[in-house]
Amino acid sequence: MPPEIAWSEGDFRDKRAVNSALHNHDTVFHLVHATWPATADMDIAADILDSVIPSIDLLDACVRSGVKRLIYFSSGGTVYGAVDEIPITEDSPANPVGAYGISKLMIEHYVRLYERKYGLNCFIVRLANPFGPWQIEAHNQGLVAFAGRLIQSDQQVTVYGDGSARRDYVYVEDVADFAARLINYNGSKRIFNVGGGGNGQSILDVIHAIETSLGKTAKIKREPSRPFDVPSNVLSIERAEKELGWRPATSFFDGIDKTLSWQREFYARPRTP
Repeated sequence: MPPEIAWSEGDFRDKRAVNSALHNHDTVFHLVHATWPATADMDIAADILDSVIPSIDLLDACVRSGVKRLIYFSSGGTVYGAVDEIPITEDSPANPVGAYGISKLMIEHYVRLYERKYGLNCFIVRLANPFGPWQIEAHNQGLVAFAGRLIQSDQQVTVYGDGSARRDYVYVEDVADFAARLINYNGSKRIFNVGGGGNGQSILDVIHAIETSLGKTAKIKREPSRPFDVPSNVLSIERAEKELGWRPATSFFDGIDKTLSWQREFYARPRTP
């Protein structure tokens, strides 16, 4: 951790810990969610209790603490659901098909409510699939990190459906660049898509890119499609480019190379018992 960053660890559901973390800060980035798309449907009530309600508590704490700006990271991959036109703009209908997208959209509505009701300056970032160094392969979250680790260690990669589902990927440093620009944005737009700025990649495209970067062949295990997976999700970033002058600087393939290089170095380090 860089020395200029003060790290405070706590439970997002702990109001006292959240209040303490907000002390003397005027900008808040909200990136916490207790589930991911594959698990939210398993216990919908828990997703609301652990993600939506603590987010409302955070908004209350921001108002009490005098926070001036809140930037909420929603999900560009799930809040829109199945759409008729690609790429998806911020004005496209939001009709999520799974509990994860629904709870993300619920929080979006509360964020907008608190801006109207209390004057909290709020922005919503509908983020595509971020990837890059420090994304640890866990719980099947993060296809690039997960598949990269499995292929490097000669384990099977599970592909749901025929592998043609197309998703949008954006390198983590480009996401950080966007977030930094949004801190000082004073325009009128409140919702921004953040994606790779291209045509997206199919599941098999991602696996092939990893194979090419590693010089290895993946062992693929086929499973049926999942109900919360939509055929295509690629975001338009035209608004981010127009309002903030932002476009991703890292190509998908360069990002793959950087991510896998980091993975190799990370897992080669000796582990402390």
